[in-house]
This record gives sequence, C-alpha cells and structure tokens, in this order.
Amino acid sequence: MNAYRARLAPGSYLQLTHFCSCAPEVRDLEGVLLAMLGTGRARDLPEIVGFFDGLEPVEPGVVHLPEWKPDREVACPLGLGGICIAGGMGRKP
Repeated sequence: MNAYRARLAPGSYLQLTHFCSCAPEVRDLEGVLLAMLGTGRARDLPEIVGFFDGLEPVEPGVVHLPEWKPDREVACPLGLGGICIAGGMGRKP
C-alpha cells in the first residue's frame, strides 16, 4: 500500500473495502476463503485504517459498509453480513 499511495497524485482519492475480522465467525470464514482462493486474509479495523496512513480521511472514515453514508438509518447492532466487510476513502493532500 505504501508504494500505491506514493504514486497517487495530490488531490486523488483512494477507496477500498476489505474483509474485517472483528467477529469470530468472520475469522472462520477467512479459512474457507483461503481454502477456495488460496490467498487473502481478513484484518481488524485498525489494520484497515492503516492503509490510509498519510491520507486525509473522508467522513465517516473506515467503517463497516452498511455505515458508509447510508440512505436510511442502520439497524444496530449489525449482523454478520454487516460487519464482515469494512471500507473507507482518503484523499492525498
């Protein structure tokens, strides 16, 4: 990610989504994905936030996908489908 961020032009945006390991069930699914795809992993929210180091976060920051600028109120707590992927966006100054 460091090399990728370094190549971004000033004013550019980086958006990404990533499997989030914030529940035991998601960590179990990680094993299934590895068996099927042979690569990849789930990360916790602080690790995903780290992908945006040096970028200005775009609100609401790195959150579970249902919480990213929803069209309607999000029911809490989120179910497994709502917490298994997190994402965010950042702008290179």
